[in-house]
Amino acid sequence: MIKIIKEKINSIYEFVFKEKMSQNAFSFLKNIRYALFGYGLAAVFVFAFEVLSGRILGPEEYGKYVLVSSIGSFLYFLMTLGINTAAIKYVAESEEDSRPIISTSYALILIAILSLSLIFFAFSNQISNLFSVPIYIFNLAIVFAGFLSLYTISIDILRSLHQIKKLSLFRLLYGAASFVLLVIFFLFKQVFFKTIIFSIIISYLLIFVLTIINLRQHIFLKINKLWAKRLIGYGLYAMVGEMFFILLPILGKIFVNKYLEIKDVGIYNAYYFSSINIALFLYTVFMVVFFPMISRRQDKSSILNKIEKITPYLFIFGVPFLIFTQISILKIYGSFYVMDYFLMLLFAIAGILVSLFGLYIWFFYSMGISKARFVTLVTVAMFIVNIFLGNYFVKNFFELGAVFSVIVTFLIGLIVLLTYKTSVLNRDE
Repeated sequence: MIKIIKEKINSIYEFVFKEKMSQNAFSFLKNIRYALFGYGLAAVFVFAFEVLSGRILGPEEYGKYVLVSSIGSFLYFLMTLGINTAAIKYVAESEEDSRPIISTSYALILIAILSLSLIFFAFSNQISNLFSVPIYIFNLAIVFAGFLSLYTISIDILRSLHQIKKLSLFRLLYGAASFVLLVIFFLFKQVFFKTIIFSIIISYLLIFVLTIINLRQHIFLKINKLWAKRLIGYGLYAMVGEMFFILLPILGKIFVNKYLEIKDVGIYNAYYFSSINIALFLYTVFMVVFFPMISRRQDKSSILNKIEKITPYLFIFGVPFLIFTQISILKIYGSFYVMDYFLMLLFAIAGILVSLFGLYIWFFYSMGISKARFVTLVTVAMFIVNIFLGNYFVKNFFELGAVFSVIVTFLIGLIVLLTYKTSVLNRDE
């Protein structure tokens, strides 16, 4: 059976890329298999967690949870400063002792979490007004962001060390722990949006502790000033670019909350979760292995060629797949979440565009700080465009306008990257 599967994969590879599969490609797909196994099983738990939460809480309470996680995701980028991304690149590239990089990364992020949390709590009244949310939502988002930051730097260090098996196991433990905690709260009739948040936070803490135990030989209490400068320098560009990439599709939820009702945020998120989130899950599994691998390679042109070859297949097979996932998942959500097939089509297209754009920007990130700077400028410009589009389209076309603004924004971003990729790749680092 395994031999037959390998032969099928090899045949598909030869059909798409018009060449035989190399040993590096086999190794890459092997690690993808580990990541897909761990992240796939974790996704089952996360899926059950999200759907059960939405079904029990209803659109309004579920919408509060969505706001906490969405705002927390924004604050998390400020707390990590992109150092987690810089750590992946530099540890993966390193042929020497990586302990100074790992130790300095952890130290910088811990300092950032503590200092920024104090600032956010001190000005929570003013900042919560900017997000148009109650102060208790914003305060929970601060706590959520802190633990998310600890979780992220931990799993990204495992990625940088190519410990894909262990990373996949920890990801599975995170998903299982979140779901088990939710079930416990449900059995004790304590399922509120706050207990949903606490379930996730405790799971983040569990993975952070397990990773620290696993990496204890790689960590010592000392900051290397040289690496601190390099990590922050590259990380700040990565932080901005990655932050806007993640927040661009999420921004639609903020506009829906601004112009519509909070129950509409829950409904919008159900479509988002069953389409864009599914696409980003598969994209994330791929990137778990892709970014550390490509960071180590000197000649990256062959990788770019492969990305261009798979692009048509992403749309041909990806859009129908994401429509199917939306139909299936929305049925599970329940009758509160009405099916709109045109909205499903738009979300499916958006999911493919977001994933494809992400693939290109991580390719550029692997090439160093000048390319990271280029990607950052593109994503910042896209964010500004999306603010204008989102305000106009959501106000006039509601949920349809929110996802349409995502599609237009990412189309613009892809056109820019594809237009200028040759000149960018030809520049000296």
